[in-house]
Amino acid sequence: MTTTHLSNANLSEYKQLSPFATIDELNTSIRNHLYHNTHHLAKSAVSVFKLLSQHSVKATGIAFMKYQTIAEQLEISFSTVRRAITLLKQHQMIEVHRTIRQKGELKGGYGHSVFIITPFLNNADQSPEHSTLNTRNSTKNSDKSGVESQKTEGETGLSESSNLLDLKERTTHSKQQTDNKTSTSYNPTHSFSEQHNLPATYTPSYVPEAFVKAVKPIFDDAVLIDKLWSKVCLAYSKCNLDYSVDEYIDNVLEAFKSTVLGLKKGKVNSMCGYFYGAVSRVFERVFSNELYGVISN
Repeated sequence: MTTTHLSNANLSEYKQLSPFATIDELNTSIRNHLYHNTHHLAKSAVSVFKLLSQHSVKATGIAFMKYQTIAEQLEISFSTVRRAITLLKQHQMIEVHRTIRQKGELKGGYGHSVFIITPFLNNADQSPEHSTLNTRNSTKNSDKSGVESQKTEGETGLSESSNLLDLKERTTHSKQQTDNKTSTSYNPTHSFSEQHNLPATYTPSYVPEAFVKAVKPIFDDAVLIDKLWSKVCLAYSKCNLDYSVDEYIDNVLEAFKSTVLGLKKGKVNSMCGYFYGAVSRVFERVFSNELYGVISN
């Protein structure tokens, strides 16, 4: 722990310690710290980091709190807070400065601690920001489910449909197409998915009913619905949200509606890739709201 001669509650002095120019820079580092380190940390350490992040808005990236205050707010012991802070320092997620009282009867004694969220300094290709905010320009070499692979899947899923009208026609005539395929000779060189269009009723049970119900009127295709939900799960895994993915179904449907609108306007080349980007942006906004509430610079 570094001992810095700072006056108690002197906000102007604390701001000078900030390594961030904007709230967006702070949010990026917080997301990356959580994405890369959560599986190495105790649950209490993650909670402490989130609490410090919530208190680091007034002076961007700086939180000034007492250990006892942290313990009381999280309803954990003082020693647990100390262990959590140690873990966070070891993983280079925070720096801790101890202040010296400059005024009052207790002048010269130790004051509260000043916690500094550190910038995330890992390689750019390991950052979730790299895959969620720049989905059209980058891939993750270490992850076969990276953004480019999502685009490829999307292009395969919609190889026969380039706009909303084509997709609706495909849905309307699906039964007729199936009958035609049945009446013709079977081609063993074609896969099952190429010869059969599975309706939404065949969607796997792990896909939430609310999602299937919302997507079915536009895409009555179990394979496509399953692929879209896989993009939801991938985006969710990168954001470290507080609740299970099913709790964010309204946010997911918001992303789906924006994707359909983009499709209708002719802005979509890859359905699954576009949807993945949309749901990732929605989850990032939810993450910030859960961490701080609504923030403005």
